[in-house]
Amino acid sequence: MSNIIFKEVDISNYDECIALEVSSNQKEFVVSNKEALNTYEQTGSGIEPVAIYADDLLVGFAMFRNDTYYKCFFIWYLMIDAKYQNKGYGRQSIIKLLELFRLRNSYKRVTISVSEENEKALSLYKSVGFKIVEDFEGEVDLEYNI
Repeated sequence: MSNIIFKEVDISNYDECIALEVSSNQKEFVVSNKEALNTYEQTGSGIEPVAIYADDLLVGFAMFRNDTYYKCFFIWYLMIDAKYQNKGYGRQSIIKLLELFRLRNSYKRVTISVSEENEKALSLYKSVGFKIVEDFEGEVDLEYNI
């Protein structure tokens, strides 16, 4: 199994990050990486974008933040490129994020919002221990206690 590594998104991997795409049946659930990074560049405030590598291979992209208002970590965006899906990278990336949050020791909760129609993502998050805390207007909020 590959070792998942998070690296800063910078000039050396920016173009590769924005070229990553989810499978066609998932495009309705996420914006493009370029749009996500544009939002980050406009707001910045506490959001951390990371390139997800399996050893030396770029397989995905994530953004998260320390949410000081809700006192939790919030996974704002997570995607694995279509070519690398169904290989365990999404699950490994979530577990690695949870380890990172544990080490930071700021908050004891991690949250994410997912479209209720995105059954694959909901199943994945539940499989690593996230619990549904709210279902509101097509979005499901999930929470994990560190």
